[in-house]
Amino acid sequence: MPAIKKNISFDEKVAAEIINQAKVCFLALSENGKPYNVPMNFGYEPGYFYLHTGPGGKKLEVIKQNKYASIAISIDEKLHFRNENMACSYSMLYKSVVADGEIEFIEENEEKARILNIIMKQYTRKDNYVYGQPSLDNVIVFKLKINQISSITRIFG
Repeated sequence: MPAIKKNISFDEKVAAEIINQAKVCFLALSENGKPYNVPMNFGYEPGYFYLHTGPGGKKLEVIKQNKYASIAISIDEKLHFRNENMACSYSMLYKSVVADGEIEFIEENEEKARILNIIMKQYTRKDNYVYGQPSLDNVIVFKLKINQISSITRIFG
């Protein structure tokens, strides 16, 4: 039976290969020392994750208390086992990315539109959408400036 190979990398280019295939990220925040985690749509370019939300809500309250956050992504999950009758022979194959950094809010509508197009490109591969003024005025756009990033690929090797 082939061996499982685990590769850990701190190279953002390696992480980007995983990020570009992902559909959801998990934004981890801390509220008064308690964890708060929320799945979100996202966009990415080297050095930054981009996110958006409507006005109000818990995540914005938490971010205003503590702008330091973490993002986690996982793709290609597959259950693997060597003996289906032995629980300890089971494991998971996957590719994942974890990044941390500080969140910055985007205020200018021109920059919001640019970032929203980066987010849309993650899902549609198009980045030339047009946004109305009311939409830009009412959306909250923020970025996580990556401080550290790592990826793990756990596959048959």
